[in-house]
Amino acid sequence: MPEQTDGSGPAGETGLSSTDALSRLAAAAPDETWRCFVAVELPDAVQSHLSGLLERIPSRRRRFVQPVSAGGIHVTLKFLGGMRPAQTVEAARLLEDAAGESAPFELQLAQTGVFPTPRKPGVLWAGFNGETRRLLRLQARVEGAVSALGIAPERRPYSPHATVARLRRDARGRTAVEIGKAWLDLSPQAISFTVERIALFRSYLEPTGARYERLSTAPLS
Repeated sequence: MPEQTDGSGPAGETGLSSTDALSRLAAAAPDETWRCFVAVELPDAVQSHLSGLLERIPSRRRRFVQPVSAGGIHVTLKFLGGMRPAQTVEAARLLEDAAGESAPFELQLAQTGVFPTPRKPGVLWAGFNGETRRLLRLQARVEGAVSALGIAPERRPYSPHATVARLRRDARGRTAVEIGKAWLDLSPQAISFTVERIALFRSYLEPTGARYERLSTAPLS
């Protein structure tokens, strides 16, 4: 059965491939619509370090920050939008093909950033150094693969990053600017890791923030 993102191993480690497990789940809910995306998961050590950086934001401002759910920090490769469960099974197969054309590669945690601007920050993110060109090529392969499902390519250039937290709606004006500056002033530890797989996720939008469920994985080879 697909898993919640908690840093555990890939879905489908019970003898079935993750696509087989997803097929069973999809068959049980044919009329639902799932909000899905494709991403690179980050190792526990990277996620823990990034979550810990949030603790260095001044305590008087920290209540205005909504961290990404535990184990859910990732690098999105492609947002797929609303999908029928049967479509996710086909997407998983297409992603296996795309991943099979990419070899594992190395990334390194490098910097902090904010979206959309330091004057009006809404998202706190982390960026990477290392074999980023391979990450860009992987993203392009994913983009091309899911186009077979009629999913349009992104209009904006791809900007790889990992969202660590979002500012709450009541974080306005000077408060938001101070939080953004505090985050930008931080220097992440240069933790290196190997990207060895991609994953298809379903997201649930809840009052406490988004929750992610790993539907399938596809190894790079």
